[in-house]
Amino acid sequence: MDYPDRRHDRHVRYIVVLGIRNYQMAPPIPATVKSASGKVIYTRNDIETGQNVWQSIGGMEQGSIWGHGSYLAPDWSADWLHREAETLLAIKTSRTLPGLTPAQIEAVQKASLVTEMRRNIYTPENGTITLSDDRAQAIRQVETHYLELYQGAVLRCVCEPNQRRCTSGPFWRIYIVRFVR
Repeated sequence: MDYPDRRHDRHVRYIVVLGIRNYQMAPPIPATVKSASGKVIYTRNDIETGQNVWQSIGGMEQGSIWGHGSYLAPDWSADWLHREAETLLAIKTSRTLPGLTPAQIEAVQKASLVTEMRRNIYTPENGTITLSDDRAQAIRQVETHYLELYQGAVLRCVCEPNQRRCTSGPFWRIYIVRFVR
């Protein structure tokens, strides 16, 4: 016969095991996010500061991430992802490929875009995410939009003196949900 105390103990153990499992399965925060040419885009400190900025402004009251709460305001994860993909595609299609029409070039680049955006480029041995130079350029352009947004009338966020850190949090949140693990 189960006594209330023992059932409670089982529930507590279950919750503890789930908590440990969630901690173990949490996506890693990279030590460095860099371009293929070696230029550092974000550091772990930048990402953690970006997360703190999001939390300090009550981020969930300003919109959502990962689709939660988007009735209140925009889904920032979808917005970043959409902007980054559009920008990366524009960068890629600006190059001509010999023997192809513009429509064919766009089709080829769209196919490579999906592969590039979904590929897991995290190296656990050194804690580094290495992005293509085109992708790094696209991220910088999206970052400019978000800095204007943070400093403008939409969020009215007061960022650190190094304002680029404010955009590292959204980048990391988007990165961890978009690749195939």
